[in-house]
Amino acid sequence: MPKQLEKKETTELEDIAIKLSGSDSPGGAGEELRSFTGSQPKSPQPKPEPRNTQQVRLSTGLLVEFELVDKYQSKFTQAFKFKYRLRYQGIPLYGSSIIVDLDEDNKFLFANSSEVAQDEAVKKGFPDKNPKVPEEDLKDSIYKYCLKKGEPISPGGSGEELRGFTGSQPKPEPGDTQRVQLSTSPEALEHCDVNPQLYYYFKHFSNGSSHKLGEWRLVYVTNIKVMAPTVGGKSVGTSLELTDYMIDAHTGEIMLELSNLRTFC
Repeated sequence: MPKQLEKKETTELEDIAIKLSGSDSPGGAGEELRSFTGSQPKSPQPKPEPRNTQQVRLSTGLLVEFELVDKYQSKFTQAFKFKYRLRYQGIPLYGSSIIVDLDEDNKFLFANSSEVAQDEAVKKGFPDKNPKVPEEDLKDSIYKYCLKKGEPISPGGSGEELRGFTGSQPKPEPGDTQRVQLSTSPEALEHCDVNPQLYYYFKHFSNGSSHKLGEWRLVYVTNIKVMAPTVGGKSVGTSLELTDYMIDAHTGEIMLELSNLRTFC
């Protein structure tokens, strides 16, 4: 049995997550925990569906949703881990993870939460949940952003024309130069899927006085997929862009570039 880790003080949001993890209430995690800890205590369970959410009213009166996104048993400590993220008005809070550890008797062991899931951050006001920038305008925002930075855009994402992908051009020898035509037109994004998802993002202030100073912004986060070129009518594979973007849903400003090789947030 894992030993309880000492943590003198937990936040209000962590306390709620602890109760949900061991709760027997419908929609909580407790009912699933019994089957999870019963017949197969050491077997990882599939991730719950996004509908596994429960609304909770905070002491400030704010109504938030706790979404259970993962649960499993640690191979090292044998503790049962529950991972939540927060939603407000149905929109997830970017990076708002809360993790709770319970032992096999449903006793609390440990809780941890990200900065944006701290009470001080969540108590701050949220902007209008209705985006002013339509999804169909996001490609234009990305194009203008890349053009301003001087970065070419091509269907494959590297800035080369299709010939460079089909192999019709010979591979240059070391030290040789190769002339390639760069595409910087909006049409280069025509066949890209940007797959935007709305989030609330906590933008920190840069005055250095406190890491919890800042404001919530409504943003789109893209997950760009680019279809690879074809040779002789046959696809040569699927190419994934290596960069996604966080775009302010009210102004169209691109706030961050994100690695496409990222984990859950």
